[in-house]
Amino acid sequence: MPFSAMAEHPDDEHADLHAAIHAFDHAYASNDTDTCFDYFAAHTTLYYPADRQDLAAYAESWPKFMKAGGGIEKNELSDPGLLPLL
Repeated sequence: MPFSAMAEHPDDEHADLHAAIHAFDHAYASNDTDTCFDYFAAHTTLYYPADRQDLAAYAESWPKFMKAGGGIEKNELSDPGLLPLL
């Protein structure tokens, strides 16, 4: 966890959570799949409106997506109310 991310919330009792969210968002926005997938639990299932995928299938799809010209251009937390309840 980068200390620079923790510095954004020095008095926050959940600074480690904010740092992890910031680091994940940066990895996702940078298309850094190795770092990004390190934030998921091995048993993760991702849910979509018409489908769901386990983490292995999701991780396997990303290189194909990026090779075809896909990728993330911008990723910013837009609704902090969606943070996990602590």
